[in-house]
Amino acid sequence: MTNVETAKQGLGLSSWQQVLKVAVRRWKCFWKVQLAALLLTAAVVCALVLYNGYVNAIGAEMSGRAAKIDLLSDVAVDVPHGDTLAPDTPYSRLVASWKKGSVETAFGSRQIAAVYGVSSIRDATAHIPVPVDDALWVPEQLMSKWQLEVGSPFLLRFHINGIWHQVTTTVAGSYAATAFDQPLLVNEIWLLRQGVDLVSGHRGLYSVNTGFEHRFSDYVKHVRPEAVIITPDYVAGQAKQIVSDSFASSMPAISMLALLLVLGIGTINMLTFMDSKRELSVLKSLGMRPVEVGSLFLLEAAATTVLGTVAGLVAALVARAFVSTPLAISADGLRSVLTLVAVSYATAVLVPYRLACISTVNELMLDRPIPLLRQTHTSLTRRYPALEDKLGAGLKCLKLNAPDGEFAGIAFRKAGQHVKQGETVAWDSFAWGLGEKTYVAPCDGEVVECDLRQGLIAIRPQRDAANN
Repeated sequence: MTNVETAKQGLGLSSWQQVLKVAVRRWKCFWKVQLAALLLTAAVVCALVLYNGYVNAIGAEMSGRAAKIDLLSDVAVDVPHGDTLAPDTPYSRLVASWKKGSVETAFGSRQIAAVYGVSSIRDATAHIPVPVDDALWVPEQLMSKWQLEVGSPFLLRFHINGIWHQVTTTVAGSYAATAFDQPLLVNEIWLLRQGVDLVSGHRGLYSVNTGFEHRFSDYVKHVRPEAVIITPDYVAGQAKQIVSDSFASSMPAISMLALLLVLGIGTINMLTFMDSKRELSVLKSLGMRPVEVGSLFLLEAAATTVLGTVAGLVAALVARAFVSTPLAISADGLRSVLTLVAVSYATAVLVPYRLACISTVNELMLDRPIPLLRQTHTSLTRRYPALEDKLGAGLKCLKLNAPDGEFAGIAFRKAGQHVKQGETVAWDSFAWGLGEKTYVAPCDGEVVECDLRQGLIAIRPQRDAANN
């Protein structure tokens, strides 16, 4: 069946039911390209579902390994600026407090904590020594790894304000640090005497009274709103979030699949549009409205989207039964895939839909270029002080686009010629030929000035011309 015959069978198109019939006939006529679009959609949907299920499964597996860890105390409070909280509150007791910074050692860059202002050295929940004089306390893991002994000298090098400070300490022992926080410990007063002042926030380690955890958190937020409260649950939650984000759906991969779908479906729809120009011109000449012509492409895209998506989901479920890779296909994952496919199809069909709506019968029949954007100017778009005299004299003016002192379009009328209201007097293109500007006469009258260098067309209304 030819395109023209398809159009002739659509005589009297005045309802959406008949538009749907034409869309079905077109789908049958272009079944080969529609089948290509369907297969492309199915392949992309299948790949998206499997990929999304894989990364979700890996993320869930890794997140499950993030166990609740021990801290050096019940609660740690980081204060970016200023001192720590009050040493004792009705809800807690301060175990230790320090300022932390970076230091260069013979074993690489490490974190060092200057302990200060705590009289109680040990606590049931935190075995943290308070260094005395030049004593240095090292985490047990590092003590064994570096093969250090009590009494061994230890060289520290600080880089503060562009100056290197070199300090020699003595290893006093080791302490049971955690994997989350294991700095080297020194005495802050002794460090200050060496000329080193760590310019960082304070961290306070607190032992919270049983049952007062929430009250202590509320107290901290009220006294120091900028403080960060670190608990074992907080650390575990952060670890799970980091793992989940790391194994979340990779945006670059998903973006590439979406781009492939947009380019593929967009190309297929454009080829369909170009091959059916004669049919569309006949349909428009028979009275089909622009929105109805454009809806033909929307209906075709909708049918291809639904069938291709269903085929892709079935293929993904079948593949799931034959692959050994862990897959976690969830409702949220399917929803995101369906949303991505719908957005991709809407983007791909936008251009052919727009062209089908705005194209004229002559442009379709004669295979003329169809601009995506159309602008019609019937009056001045803004105020021009240089034209105040002409406007005061009753002239109607059109300002043409002449950025380089020359109008690049076509003027259809010259000075002394008569024009009718609504008649095109000039035409120009913009956006590299994707759009066109049409300058229309605002009234019946005579063209008294047509200056293409200044980009000006002035028209004297007909009644004023008759009076003159």
